[in-house]
Amino acid sequence: SSRFTRFDGNLASDGDLLGGRLPSPRDPSHVTSATRLEAWAKCPHQYFVRYVLGVHPVEDPEEQYRITPLALGSLVHYVLDRWIGEAIEAGSLPPPGGPWSAEQVERLLDLAADEADRLAARGAVGRSVYWGRDRQVLMADLVEFAKFDHTLRAANAASPIATELPFGMPGSPTPPITLTLPDRRPLLLRGAIDRVDENRDGELIVIDYKSGSTRGYGDVSADDPTPDGSHLQLVLYALAARAALGRPDAAAHGAYWFVTRKGGFTTAGYEVTPAVESLALGTVGRIIDGIGAGHFPAHPAMPKFRPFVDCQFCEPDGLGLLHQYADWCRMAADPELAAYLAVNGSDHG
Repeated sequence: SSRFTRFDGNLASDGDLLGGRLPSPRDPSHVTSATRLEAWAKCPHQYFVRYVLGVHPVEDPEEQYRITPLALGSLVHYVLDRWIGEAIEAGSLPPPGGPWSAEQVERLLDLAADEADRLAARGAVGRSVYWGRDRQVLMADLVEFAKFDHTLRAANAASPIATELPFGMPGSPTPPITLTLPDRRPLLLRGAIDRVDENRDGELIVIDYKSGSTRGYGDVSADDPTPDGSHLQLVLYALAARAALGRPDAAAHGAYWFVTRKGGFTTAGYEVTPAVESLALGTVGRIIDGIGAGHFPAHPAMPKFRPFVDCQFCEPDGLGLLHQYADWCRMAADPELAAYLAVNGSDHG
């Protein structure tokens, strides 16, 4: 059939079967996050399985030859948060044009070594024959990050004012942030901002660290801030930073910082203007509508050789996406999927 049925994830008329677990876009108590919204935009089936049914992929550490990108990213985020947080608390941040001292860089490496040892003791870094080199690369990347950070602070005339700034998270003193969508609906958002800098003009620079490659970020721009419903963090976190810091009228700039050699120590971002906010919040509104409508089709990537599994929920056996992609193609023209295709009409090629 070319129709989008309940067997394909169309729960528009079957929401009661889930015991009311489908979030309603009109429910003022429902709290979401940028990560969850992006998950629906990329593949609604992934969102349904992970966030509605609560099913997660099973990881077997014994099958990991090397540290996973997720574990490495968590390690880098934790270490940078501790390092910069300590400097903010101690009042020892270098001025915007000044480099980190040798002692401060040594402290960065000590923090990384302690966390790396902790992960190794848990067996979360893969085989030792690979971890030895990966650990060396990590330490070299952190030394390079200190230089990269100095360069950007000098260029922006900025200094960090907050790191891992939480809002609406368990234990956070800041409640969820209320955003207003273009149709005036409220949206409660939670999350944690990797870092916020402030320049001499009072502009907030909202930074999201990325420890992977720049793949998929080349099209991020103010003209299309959320391509295919992705990369929502910069706009949503800029709005959240203003609210959390009590600076509702502050100018804001959002930037992804690629903080390893894999990402080339580069940045991608834009000024968060009212026009950019309107575009991004319009996309968020369409995502919320799709979730509330109960539309959860599997939208797998176009089949081709990949050295990784693109979506563990579409390809749980890791044996390819040919069958799943054919299912998507046969029903993609159904009018009920038009709203989703307005958010993400790509084939993830």
